[in-house]
Amino acid sequence: MQKIPFIQDTNDVEHIAGITSAFPYTMHRRDLTTDVIPWHWHEEVEFNYAYQGSIEIQTFDHTYRIKQGEAYFINTNVMDKKQKAAGSSKAVEHAHLFHPILLGGYFNSAFYTKYLNPVLKNRSVEVLVIRESNPTGKKFITLLHQLTELADRSDKEFEIRNLLSQALLTLIAEIKLQEQHQQLT
Repeated sequence: MQKIPFIQDTNDVEHIAGITSAFPYTMHRRDLTTDVIPWHWHEEVEFNYAYQGSIEIQTFDHTYRIKQGEAYFINTNVMDKKQKAAGSSKAVEHAHLFHPILLGGYFNSAFYTKYLNPVLKNRSVEVLVIRESNPTGKKFITLLHQLTELADRSDKEFEIRNLLSQALLTLIAEIKLQEQHQQLT
């Protein structure tokens, strides 16, 4: 597994390796077994999958434990820190990072106003753990696997954008499902 450079400026903004203005998406296979990703934030959104072991994500308000086989969403502009979870011997993530402009296009487009902004501006959704225990979670994880399969192919940009769009719609449904579940408990 190739080591991905972590580049951070004086404001703790991570400059994500592989993100370009020509195609603002990248996929990282990160081994967090020995590495810690320090406190950082960025405009890009993360659709990630715990490929091996368990991962701990800390924000200012919460600590999230993501187990092997679970997916997780990290919203834009969320200050977080990632590392191997205590008690786990390994921690590898498949991270799909993209700037919202890839799906939104023009500022204030229908894509932004109807779909992206309700998620990106929802400060109560900083990190969302997604499990296969329901059909929406299972679909989201399947889409992440499909994205991972495309990672090493050429001429994949349209397919990636389409899968990310499907994943976003699935994420919106998952957020609603989890909010309904919280209201019932």
